Amino acid sequence: VYNNLIYNNHNAQGISLFQIDGAVPSTGARIHNNTIIVPPYGRWGILFINGAHAGAEVYNNIILSEHSSRGSISTISTSNFTSDYNLLVDVMNQIDDDPGNAVTLAQWQEATGQDQHSI
Repeated sequence: VYNNLIYNNHNAQGISLFQIDGAVPSTGARIHNNTIIVPPYGRWGILFINGAHAGAEVYNNIILSEHSSRGSISTISTSNFTSDYNLLVDVMNQIDDDPGNAVTLAQWQEATGQDQHSI
């Protein structure tokens, strides 16, 4: 997913990668150079669930969520996942898509090693 403007998705994520009815989840995603702006009634900028984080790269994006407790990136795991050089809101999630489990960008950086050059 390269060079897109994803703006004002109603009651949804900017980008969602997952598995519902398929045999395997979407994996190996390359998400680069996008601007994602989620409205207050939306959800996460990028959501990875059901193993979709595997092999994913998230680089050089602007990921903003106007939701009060959901933010830029949510993924259950950061194993075999890389994210850096992004402009992010200060809300991330490494457990699930529950906003009650959200962490700050600084906590995300320390816990996962991801987004060390992101602001």
